[in-house]
Amino acid sequence: MTFKNYLSYLVLLMTFTFTAQLAVGQGKIYKMAQNPPKPKRGLEAFHEHVSQNVQKYKSGVRGNVFVQFVVEKDGKLSNIKVLKGVGNTNQAVIKALQTAPRWLPGKQNGRPVRVQKILAVKIG
Repeated sequence: MTFKNYLSYLVLLMTFTFTAQLAVGQGKIYKMAQNPPKPKRGLEAFHEHVSQNVQKYKSGVRGNVFVQFVVEKDGKLSNIKVLKGVGNTNQAVIKALQTAPRWLPGKQNGRPVRVQKILAVKIG
């Protein structure tokens, strides 16, 4: 085996190893889980938190904002996106979700899993 072939093989092996570690580290994101995630204080309190925090920055705005996020295994919210906003509230909504209390994570076969959620949050 020449040095060039050896080096190519080594780079290819390292690439596969790194890719496999990324996939394992992040874990699968479920669309649905046997036990879906939910806010620790309840959905009503979650909606109130988001609405109040958006109103701090964008008072007088009213309507439904559709958001997508992932509830992580530890209950933190990540990958937050506004699918349909109201006015120019997108950044305020994202900030409100980032500061929201942790959720109870979704569970699949008794184990915490990452679950994607899409919610309509009423503002105002």
